[in-house]
Amino acid sequence: MPYNAASAPARPGVRCRPSGRQFVRRVRIGSIRDEAAEENRLTASLAGLAVALLVVVAGLFLIQHLRDKARVEDCLMSGRFNCDAVLGSASR
Repeated sequence: MPYNAASAPARPGVRCRPSGRQFVRRVRIGSIRDEAAEENRLTASLAGLAVALLVVVAGLFLIQHLRDKARVEDCLMSGRFNCDAVLGSASR
């Protein structure tokens, strides 16, 4: 005889389950929070990677710019007057 919720005695705090098989996906609230935390970690990691790449590119640009300035300064300190040629050959 199948279980009938209507024939069961009413007891406070007890929930009756319906008869038959039901495929219900149960999701814990903790797992939803874990998924959100994982997405936040992924976003933070990608943002950190983007900032690190930006710093590397800015550093490479700064090194190249300072190297060109140092070449022109060395040319001027040696007493030459045609330092434009040094600057032109540095950009090739």
